[in-house]
Amino acid sequence: MKHSELLLFVAGKLARDRLRRVLEELPERRFSFEIRVPGVSVAALLTAAPLPFSPGTAGADT
Repeated sequence: MKHSELLLFVAGKLARDRLRRVLEELPERRFSFEIRVPGVSVAALLTAAPLPFSPGTAGADT
């Protein structure tokens, strides 16, 4: 199924796998997603400044 909206989730290493499972199990999900891990264990401890991601860069997890 093709989705019209792409959402980017920033997660730490500890949350990545669980977040992916939750998103994949959503009933009638109407968006595609990417999960990016900026090299930290807990994403809540970082600020937006160290996020050099752009679409298609390394660190993507779909």
